[in-house]
Amino acid sequence: MVTLDADTILTPDSITNLVRHFAVPGAERLGAVAGVVAVGNRTKNLMTRWQALEYLTMIGLERSSQDALGAINIVPGACAAWRREAIVEAGGYSTDTLAEDCDLALTLHQLGWRITQDDDAYAYTEVPETLDALLKQRERWTYGTLQAMHKHRRMMFNRRFGALGWYVMPNFLLSVAIPLVFLPFVAVITFQTAAGGGLLILAAYWVMFCLIHLGLAAASIGLMREDWSHLKMVPFYRLVNDPLRAYLLYKSVVLAIKGGTMGWNKLARTGSMDAAHDSRLFARGTKGATA
Repeated sequence: MVTLDADTILTPDSITNLVRHFAVPGAERLGAVAGVVAVGNRTKNLMTRWQALEYLTMIGLERSSQDALGAINIVPGACAAWRREAIVEAGGYSTDTLAEDCDLALTLHQLGWRITQDDDAYAYTEVPETLDALLKQRERWTYGTLQAMHKHRRMMFNRRFGALGWYVMPNFLLSVAIPLVFLPFVAVITFQTAAGGGLLILAAYWVMFCLIHLGLAAASIGLMREDWSHLKMVPFYRLVNDPLRAYLLYKSVVLAIKGGTMGWNKLARTGSMDAAHDSRLFARGTKGATA
């Protein structure tokens, strides 16, 4: 079974690249194959360019690392292939959380199914083009993933699930918790540097984080054979990413404590897709499909 989102365009060879994994000897317990989701409307504005770099680093490094560890925790419904037997055993997509792709992936792991990724199965998606639309989407993602982690909390620090239970899931919670100290950290550093007659220390920290992210982004671009112009967005990315994550975490935690509910926050779509990406759709993944 192959899934895609309504706002997503698959490359011509995506399905071939996804399903080939099920024909490999020893793949009887392979339950799902995650594809690569890239931003299709990247050149619209700074917000879409920021998301393009985010998608690239998230998939190029984070999920590729999870694949190497056999610990992928999210299979994007926007571009994925599933073994029917595994889907039936898992009960399909659940309505228990707002992150059904994360919930289903963790369920497959619990049932003993493997998950892998194909770097040549490409799909281009339309991302939010305004801050308001982006916040609506990310509020659902953050809240839903927290729901999925809570639902499958018994997997954490469980030897049966290896790196997934001992690294990937705890690392997610740790990365979510980091924004809790973001604002106090900035306040303290700002106060100390201001008292000392300047903001050099704060600037040095920011430059350090930018350089680290620059290296990670470069590694992602190299692995995914993407456009090096993504690196121009690294400084802007650091200015937006941490405050955004802090806001989303605070709002999700407060909502959970209050016992409130969150809707799907359906976004308005324009169907826009960069012409540059359109011309590349027929070239992406051809090598992988014929290998």
